[in-house]
Amino acid sequence: MCPLSKADLIGSISEGRGVFDLHSIVRKWFLLIRSAWTRCNDLYLNIDTEPTRLEVQGVSNSARPVWFGPISEEARHGDNHAYTSPDYWYVRRAIGIVKAGPDDVFFDIGSGKGRVICLVARTTVEKCVGIELLKPLCEVATRNALRLRGKRAKIEIVCSDAASADLCEGTIYFMFNPFGAATLSDTLENIFTSLTRNPRQIKIVYYNAVHEPVLKGCPWLEKFHEFRTIGELRVTFWRSVQTEVANFGISNK
Repeated sequence: MCPLSKADLIGSISEGRGVFDLHSIVRKWFLLIRSAWTRCNDLYLNIDTEPTRLEVQGVSNSARPVWFGPISEEARHGDNHAYTSPDYWYVRRAIGIVKAGPDDVFFDIGSGKGRVICLVARTTVEKCVGIELLKPLCEVATRNALRLRGKRAKIEIVCSDAASADLCEGTIYFMFNPFGAATLSDTLENIFTSLTRNPRQIKIVYYNAVHEPVLKGCPWLEKFHEFRTIGELRVTFWRSVQTEVANFGISNK
């Protein structure tokens, strides 16, 4: 193996910097375009759902990961993530896949400022419910719900921990990776308990499926679809298995 000359080494470093600079430029332009796209959608809907810099950064506490959101006394586990919201295009795609209709009650768990429920409320669903832990975000979502242009369905904003909130009306549940595995597990248990009391078919959209093993560990759920975003975030789709829910109800009688 021949060693590189000093000139070759400098050239390689310069070439690497060039590639790095190109990636940085492409990423910067992508973020600018995405921000403009989001703003255009917000303006069209007459709402404001863009995260602020502080909200995206989360909390500056060495005891918590930087992606965690503000601590709330209402949280059972305190693993809520900092506010962010999925891209409009992919939300519309997800709504089309679950085929939300007039008999559906759509829950957005970790609804933030209400981007997802505002989009869904323009369809023919029966009702939209946003479950959000943090009061400041609930207040913004409430204002957005009142201002939304083209609203067809009723919108409710509930400020609560998803692990203990009343989820019994829902038929479609949307989650944009709003919390860690502990709260996700409790939230799924909450949904399952509601199924034993109010039997129905439900669907779950898990966007950015970081903790997918938690859903895989639920025998009453089956995955029926999946796609990836341009940023390589996995969006997975689940539905309840009625026989498993029924069997659980029989065994507990």
